[in-house]
Amino acid sequence: MRAKAAFMKNACALLLFFALAAPAYAATPAPQAQQQQASVAVTGWRLECDPMKSSLLCHARDQILQSGSGALIIGFDLTPAPDGKTNLTVNVPLGTSVRTPVVVSIGGPSQNFSFLTCSQQGCFATGVINGDLLAAMRAGKGDMKVTYAILDNNLGEHAVTASLSLAGFSEVYDRLK
Repeated sequence: MRAKAAFMKNACALLLFFALAAPAYAATPAPQAQQQQASVAVTGWRLECDPMKSSLLCHARDQILQSGSGALIIGFDLTPAPDGKTNLTVNVPLGTSVRTPVVVSIGGPSQNFSFLTCSQQGCFATGVINGDLLAAMRAGKGDMKVTYAILDNNLGEHAVTASLSLAGFSEVYDRLK
């Protein structure tokens, strides 16, 4: 009896999710057979701190936005972890396939980041950056490539790859630590 009640509760939650998500899927146009490159604006690496907190909470941030609309294509936040490591949170738009992780790579080093949650601001993948990837980011040679999958109207996955310059990253990261 408990199993049936749990199944019904999960089924209702799933139906509610799809009912709420349906307008977002319906508003997402199907990708063209030949995708055009969107006009984008990159904000550049910067350090942001919250002066309202008793202990200053800072993070390194960069974003890629669609020119004109200002819609988020991808956002990055790096924060120090208590153990001395660095957490990376990647923010991508709603309509992203959360089954497929976000892949961040720079030349050879790469790392997958699993999705944690989605909100009205988009979907968030997070994790501790491995040492090889962080070292490549700090070296700043080349661009950082980020790949994630979006869903079309038929829930088919389509890869999105964005390139982000690492110019200025090392200086901002040194101030973060």
